Parts: sequence; C-alpha cells; structure tokens
Amino acid sequence: MIASSRSLGASYGTSSQDGIVDPANVTIAYRYNAATAAWVQIVTGNTVLPLEGILISSSQAHTATLFISTVNIVPPTKALSAGWNLVGTTPVLSSTTMAADEALISVFSTASGLVGYNQVVSPSINTTTFSWTRGDTTGIPTLDRWKGYWVFMENADTMAGFSSTPF
Repeated sequence: MIASSRSLGASYGTSSQDGIVDPANVTIAYRYNAATAAWVQIVTGNTVLPLEGILISSSQAHTATLFISTVNIVPPTKALSAGWNLVGTTPVLSSTTMAADEALISVFSTASGLVGYNQVVSPSINTTTFSWTRGDTTGIPTLDRWKGYWVFMENADTMAGFSSTPF
C-alpha cells in the first residue's frame, strides 16, 4: 500500500483514524526500515511517504484506502539502503502500472557508477507475485500503483518517482 505524505493515527478501529477509510478493519500497519532491517509500527504522528511500501494487517478481507494529499509537490524520492528495501511506485499520472526496469531506472547504478538494484520481488500478498532479476529481458514485470515490492540494492542510492501528488 503506498500513499502520499499523510499522517496515520494509531487508534485503529475508530472513526477518527486519520488517513484510512474503514479503519475498523485495520488491525495494525508497519513500514520496513532497511537501514536497521526491522519492521516499524506506524503510530500517531507518523507520516506515510511517497514510494514507501506499507504492510497493513486487516481483521477481515477489505480494501484499505489511504487519503492522499492534493498539494502539488515535485516528484518524490526515497533513500534505499544496501540490502532489501520495501518500496512502492509512483508511475506517471496517466498510468497505474510501470515496467520494473523503468520504475527503477534511477537506481540502476549509483552516482559513483556502482551497481544499484539487482532483484525485485512481488510478495505473495500482492495480486501478482514474481521474482525478477535485473537484466532479464524475457519477461519484465510491471509494478502496480498502490502495491509494495521488495527491491534488493547492491549499493545504497536514491530512488526517484515519476509523478507529483495527487498520486
């Protein structure tokens, strides 16, 4: 689940949940901190950022919708650490999908010329699952807006998005 900058409250299950429609079905939400290789719970005052993958646990099957900012901003960026990172995509506004190699072009190689990403995994909680290795041109998968993906970085770099809010 990906959203623009918007605070999420911690009182899941109340109608005052900031940012989530139908919060009664949301049990807990986490983001992955690649620098510490740890899951971090989203609590009151935290902000969900563009390009950030969020894991939402639900009490029953439903669609968790996040409110997004309507303020126009420059396309977002996200610092990616060496190792696994949970990311989302921000394709151009006229599209809901983007080829993986295009979505990750900004982290193909680092500013110093080192290898950036080398693998993308769509986890089993997504509608379509896959594991794709950079350079495999036999079936480049598409990354969907509002889905999270694991990206393995050989070296740290900054990922750039392709659209400004509203996403």
